[in-house]
Amino acid sequence: MQAEYDHHHATDFADGALVAAKGLTQQSRCSTPANDEDQGKTQHKENSVGVYVAATSASTSPTNVVINYNNIENNDDYGVLNLKYPESGDWNYWDYESFLPADSVVDASLNWWGTSDHLLIADMVLGDVLYTPCLDKSLIALDVNVVPAVVSISVSPMIVNFGSIIFGGDSLVKSFTVTNSGNVAADMTADIESEWYQTYLHIDGVPYDTGWTLTTIPADSSDDYDLQLVGVEGLGTYSGVLVFTATPPPPPP
Repeated sequence: MQAEYDHHHATDFADGALVAAKGLTQQSRCSTPANDEDQGKTQHKENSVGVYVAATSASTSPTNVVINYNNIENNDDYGVLNLKYPESGDWNYWDYESFLPADSVVDASLNWWGTSDHLLIADMVLGDVLYTPCLDKSLIALDVNVVPAVVSISVSPMIVNFGSIIFGGDSLVKSFTVTNSGNVAADMTADIESEWYQTYLHIDGVPYDTGWTLTTIPADSSDDYDLQLVGVEGLGTYSGVLVFTATPPPPPP
């Protein structure tokens, strides 16, 4: 069996063997044998062993176990352990003196142990563990999930009725809300095809202008606006559609 534990990842385990990568920095060791016979005998001891490599006495120890580029520090007992379980009798997973030597070497080089002093690191391993060369600096594992920018806007209410307006007069002020439920800010523009509305429509007290960028709406937020027709002329009934378009602002240079 082969196993790798690189930047906090352990992979490729087989029945009868265990690589329990539980707790690099002040975390607990939780050991669960992989063979069916020992299922249900899970033991847990706080802040015990950083990386626990073991096998049953009748099984072959994990081979080609590589533990590189990790922080292995502040564990109460050992940073890395490589042993085999006792053949019989009552024992606990932390009864290290009862364990048997492993069949293979664990490569735990190129790690940070809280120190670069080899004598101190030697006390942090148990069993056949290669720990040199070691790192002289601590590591921080970085993970990121890059997602696409999403802009999603909605307008409420969707119909505004200004009612009757006296020739040359102003309409009542009508309010509406634009909501950006996306994950990035959005530059919002307003367009209306009707030349009549283009002439008399005011948004937040400012005369309408074609393709006008009203504002930048932050992600997951809403803005309120006022609509009013000012100094209207031309008798009759007029209909129009005000279309709002939102796009993410350009990235900074």
